[in-house]
Amino acid sequence: MKSGKKAATPFWQILLVALIVSEGTTMAQQAPAISIPQFTEDTSLRARQNVCDRYQRYDEGEVELRQALDGLQLHPVATAGGSSFKLDDAGKIDNVNPGYYVVILDELAKRAGFTWRDSFGMTNRLPPDTNRTYTELLDWGTDYYDFMVGAYDKTLTRLQMGISFQEGIYDSSYILIGAAEPTSDSSINLWQWLEPFQTEVWICIVVTILASGVLYQILDVPTPKQTKRNHKRKPTFNEVRKQQRNNQSNQDNDRRGRRSSFSTVADAADAVYEGAHTIGDGIFLSSLLFTQHFQFVPRTAPARLFSASMGLWALLISSNYTANLASFFVIENTPTIAIQSVEDAIQSGMPICIWGNTASAEFMTAQYPQGIFVEVADDNKEMFSAIRNGACAVGVTSRATFDLYQDQTSANPDCDMIWVGRVIKHVPAGFGVKADSGKLCSSLINDVLNLHLVEMEIDGFLDGAWKDHMAKSHDQNCAAMMSSQTEEASASRSLKEMAGTFLIHLVFAVAAILLMIITRLYDKYKRMSDKSRQDLRLSVMGSMAGRGGVRRQEVVRGNQVPQPPESNLFDMDYEEDQSTSIPHPRFFAVPQEAATGIDQTAHLEDRLAGMEARLKSMENANRQNQLAMERKLDTLVELLQKQHRGMPSTWDL
Repeated sequence: MKSGKKAATPFWQILLVALIVSEGTTMAQQAPAISIPQFTEDTSLRARQNVCDRYQRYDEGEVELRQALDGLQLHPVATAGGSSFKLDDAGKIDNVNPGYYVVILDELAKRAGFTWRDSFGMTNRLPPDTNRTYTELLDWGTDYYDFMVGAYDKTLTRLQMGISFQEGIYDSSYILIGAAEPTSDSSINLWQWLEPFQTEVWICIVVTILASGVLYQILDVPTPKQTKRNHKRKPTFNEVRKQQRNNQSNQDNDRRGRRSSFSTVADAADAVYEGAHTIGDGIFLSSLLFTQHFQFVPRTAPARLFSASMGLWALLISSNYTANLASFFVIENTPTIAIQSVEDAIQSGMPICIWGNTASAEFMTAQYPQGIFVEVADDNKEMFSAIRNGACAVGVTSRATFDLYQDQTSANPDCDMIWVGRVIKHVPAGFGVKADSGKLCSSLINDVLNLHLVEMEIDGFLDGAWKDHMAKSHDQNCAAMMSSQTEEASASRSLKEMAGTFLIHLVFAVAAILLMIITRLYDKYKRMSDKSRQDLRLSVMGSMAGRGGVRRQEVVRGNQVPQPPESNLFDMDYEEDQSTSIPHPRFFAVPQEAATGIDQTAHLEDRLAGMEARLKSMENANRQNQLAMERKLDTLVELLQKQHRGMPSTWDL
């Protein structure tokens, strides 16, 4: 029975301790329980505990180092006002976002088995006008509390004062920060003009230009009827002006023994409409259209529709190209400043902001005595504001502090604060403990904390806790904002974005091809209709021939057929245009004696065939006469030139 009671007692004790530890690690409603005046010298108020008995048990091997603080209620002290150890409006630990240091302390308490939430203290930051330093505050705090919670730099001066540090939980490396200014990139980029479009878009543009040049030549081939109509048209204003210039050139050339290629406006029109443009010409004109130079002279309706589509396509492409190219020629928004190091700022005589009374301020003033330093009361928001307002050109802060406040709108609303140059000095930071191995044995606390912090570093807990703390503290993402702005300003147009432009041109191209097919089919239909009308006319003439036989029989029987009046169309003869020597028949003249019966029909057919043959012969004769006249003119010019060379220089042709 007694043995049963003895076995039950340790179980309830263990359960009670577990509940206390669990309550201490899960609840986040505790307020500071220890309050000691800052920099007091009253040792009776000291809260630092004597753990020599625990050290002795560890030294004798009764417990492991990791469990040497198991069941102990530690008395840490933290600095008020920071985001890493947050209190709510009631003065208690914030239950929603307690801070980076609170998360680490809870994890240390869980792993080492101690408690701290009901026995911690808070101390204020140093005022700006004090002559005290944070090194002195750290020395006093580690003497009156078990350890100081915060990012205290591990410096040689502090180690010499007997202050121990654990594994660094805060990257306090000194860096230089400043407000960014946009600068232009002076490097030469020979291929920047290609950047507005992606490669596949350029390939589609080249293929479109080549295909459009070929298709335009196919669509611009006129039908025979269109060719005849083009020859009969009146010359345009540009052709008249061109002919006037040619006439003036002909006069000058006649004086010099040369002649122009065009002698009349009709010749110029023939050159425009009869000159066979090659596929290379079409491709060249399509290429010019990309630069907004429209040089097409379409002769057919399909070619006009296609050239209009080509012009619209070129307008859309060139507009997108011009607009997107401008973004690449704009000054690059890469943030940078002229100062790249502390030496640059000192040589330029520019002030440098430092957080007064800190280890970084002590280092900077000792390392760079010739520098102009401006002390600020805080190393984050106040320093950022001082740099932005021009109180100082650059500032010295810790790397972790910059990472924490860079993405906070309250400290960096314009996302213009950047890290300048390299790290000035690598400095780890963490909790501080008084180095004491014999009086109060506080070094045991440092050793236990350091062991668990190393394990937390190895298993990634510290890194995860820091990232979670930054995520809760940040309300903007400057890196993502700058990246998205750069991408929006300089993104090349993809084929997917430009597909609509090519699709519009493709639709009009298909419409032009369909129009060409319809036009040619209609022209063929018209020509077939003319042939049908000719067949009908011959059929009518044949019927007239049959009626003529009846009339001839009436003449034989003595019936007189009335003669047509003198104004009858059969009396009209044709006349020739003397300027062109091309006959324009009003009607085929038929003798009165052949105006009746089958003689009239036969005579009409003979005259029709003769007229067609005469027209062909006259066309051939005109071409031969023109060639003969050109040869005679060239011979005459050559003779005159030879005669001129044999005459005295005063004789002017």
